Amino acid sequence: MAMVDILVPDVIGDAEECVVVTWLKREGDYVREGEDLVVLQVEKVSYDVPSPVSGRLVAILVPQGQVARRGEVLARVEVVEEAQATAGPTAEPAERPAAPPREKAREERILASPMAKRLAREHNIDLRQVKGTGRGGRITEKDVRAYIE
Repeated sequence: MAMVDILVPDVIGDAEECVVVTWLKREGDYVREGEDLVVLQVEKVSYDVPSPVSGRLVAILVPQGQVARRGEVLARVEVVEEAQATAGPTAEPAERPAAPPREKAREERILASPMAKRLAREHNIDLRQVKGTGRGGRITEKDVRAYIE
């Protein structure tokens, strides 16, 4: 089985370091491609880091509260081939489970803080309708609250 390293992404801007705020999954948990794994923080901005593959989170290498450098390995995911095999022998069933992660990945490309995403989910708000006032057009919790009102 293949192992995939989860790295500190380049989206952290000009900063060379970030803080691991929260692991959203634990070692041994199954993750889907596009599903958020960890929240990183640079200055006052939080970034959700999604899994690039579906599989099992086998190792968290940088614990919560620790500093990580750009490009550093945060965790390792073991690609689980059996998950695809259990979908069935035809191509059609394998395509259906792949659709939700792609949709979620599209949603995650919207720059929004974790609190803004959570609030938007609670109020069934499409974040594409909210104008972000944060750095680089990032949607903040304040932006979502203003949209609700």
